[in-house]
This record gives sequence, C-alpha cells and structure tokens, in this order.
Amino acid sequence: LIHAERLASIGALAAGIVHELSNPLTYLGANLELLSEDLTGPDREAIDDCKLGYSKVRAIVDDLRRLSRADSGDEPKTFDVRTALTEAATIAAVQIRSTASLTIEADTPALIDGHQARITQVLLNLLVNAAQAAAASSQRGAIVARVSVDAQSVITEVEDSGAGIH
Repeated sequence: LIHAERLASIGALAAGIVHELSNPLTYLGANLELLSEDLTGPDREAIDDCKLGYSKVRAIVDDLRRLSRADSGDEPKTFDVRTALTEAATIAAVQIRSTASLTIEADTPALIDGHQARITQVLLNLLVNAAQAAAASSQRGAIVARVSVDAQSVITEVEDSGAGIH
C-alpha cells in the first residue's frame, strides 16, 4: 500500500512537471523555428543545435506525460514493448549513467495489446532497481535489458551485475 501511494505521488509529481514545462517548451520550439528561417551559416548551426536539444527535452516531457497517465483508464492498445523500454531507459538515464552502462538488446518488433504507460512504469522500476544494485558494487556496473519474441510470448528481461538479494 505504501509503495502504491508512493507511485501515485510520483505520477502526480510527473504530471505537475509536465504541465509546468509544456508551455515554455511550446514557446521555445516556435521561436527556434522562427529564428531558423532567417539565419544562415554558424548562426543557423547554433539554432539547429538548440532545436536538437529542444527535441530531446520535448521527448522526455512526452514520456513523462504518458507515464503520469498510466492509470487514466484508457483502453488497451497495440504497441511495441521496445518503445516502452526506450521510454523507461530515457527517464532512468540519469540514475543509470552514474552507476552502470546500459545495453538494450531489442531487435525484433515485440507487439502486444495493453497499456503502454503501465508497462513503461514496470520497466522503469526494473531499470532503477538494477541501477541501485549496480551502485552498491565497488565497480561500475552493467545493465542489460532484453526484449525478445518467441512463438507465443514477448519476453522482457533486465539483468544487472549487482550482488543480488542477500
């Protein structure tokens, strides 16, 4: 129950962050587009770099938006588990980067029917747990996340080099 309440609080926090960042990002994106129309040479390259950074921040905000709506009651939809894993890895990147290297092995489309935000939340929890296990080690850890498909199943694994449960 405490864990569920904590997750609900994190979802509410994510929704608040998304709301606060969305409007300024909209202005930023629109103004970058406007500026890029009139510039050439090094100035244009600088604006293009800013647009790339804007796109990355926008993608993170969109991932957080989907994550914060994990329990919104939407109908299940077909989605690729690899997309959910990528979103989870993006959100967990700061924590993982400081403790371990992350390798994602997911070459085959892995379509399922379900709630993508809920699966993303599960994968995020697994990746954060793996990062915490790696942090407990005296050496830099390694995390491998795999998505594979067999005849009737999509299999998702997160493996870390931490010591495990004692």
